[in-house]
Amino acid sequence: FKLLNENIRLNDATNVKPIKKAVSDKSGKRKFYTYRMSGWHSLIPDSQLKPESIANVDCIAIDSFLKDKKVDVIKIDVERAEHLVIAGMKQTLGRNKHLTMFCELPSIDPKLFIRNLERLGFDVKVIDEYNSNLRRVRENDFLVKTNLYCVK
Repeated sequence: FKLLNENIRLNDATNVKPIKKAVSDKSGKRKFYTYRMSGWHSLIPDSQLKPESIANVDCIAIDSFLKDKKVDVIKIDVERAEHLVIAGMKQTLGRNKHLTMFCELPSIDPKLFIRNLERLGFDVKVIDEYNSNLRRVRENDFLVKTNLYCVK
């Protein structure tokens, strides 16, 4: 949280209001696993790595936070906890008919994750950074870190 606040200050981002909560499927406390590399921290433990520490953090669901606000764009980057964030924002996703969402394809049950996004009305594409285009999801996308472009 200190690093976030420092980044906001350095970039003079006066329109950003940091909130010291993790986003999850419901409001309350959850375990937060930290690792040597900051990009690996998550509400979901990494099955391949031993966490450096485990803390209890306050969480909030997007539906509780946004209430009835309109949303156009959502960016999710939560290291293996994407399914929790989506579960906590189903009302928001249902209420906003024209929405663009960017997220990583989680390593935990990626096929189910995509099916759930499609059930929520999203057309799901892979952001193919190598070829600089959008394309349909393929089986081999489940093996590597893949960014998704979802639109409805």
